[in-house]
Amino acid sequence: MQNDKYLTLYDPATGVIAMQLNGPLVKKVANSLWTTIPDDGSYRVNLDTLLVVKKSTFDYASHPKTSGNLLLTNVPINTELHWQSESFTIIDGVIDIDLDQLGLFTLLLCHPLYLDRVITIENS
Repeated sequence: MQNDKYLTLYDPATGVIAMQLNGPLVKKVANSLWTTIPDDGSYRVNLDTLLVVKKSTFDYASHPKTSGNLLLTNVPINTELHWQSESFTIIDGVIDIDLDQLGLFTLLLCHPLYLDRVITIENS
C-alpha cells in the first residue's frame, strides 16, 4: 500500500535526503524514490543504487598533541568544519587546531555521506 511508504526527495549531487512525504495524494517527482525507511537524519540515498542507506561514521586518524591542540588526518574532503561561529571546508583532509585560550571548545564535522560528529577540545 502506498501510504506505508515515504516519497523521499533527495539532492541528486550528494544523496542528502531533503524531505519525506507520505499520504494518498503524494506523487513521484524528479529526484525522488519510494521507501519504507523514515529518515531521522542518519540516512542518505546511494546515488549508484538509488537505495536509502545508513550514513557512515567519520573515520579519521587522531594524532595526540599537547593539551589544547588537535590534529586529525584522513578527514573526508569537503567536510564542513563548524568552529566558534565560523565554517570552513576541509580540502586537504587535515584539521590542525592550536588553542591559545583556556577552556572547553566544541567543533562540528558535517559531510553528506557521514553522520555529524561533535568533538570537544579541552585546553587546561
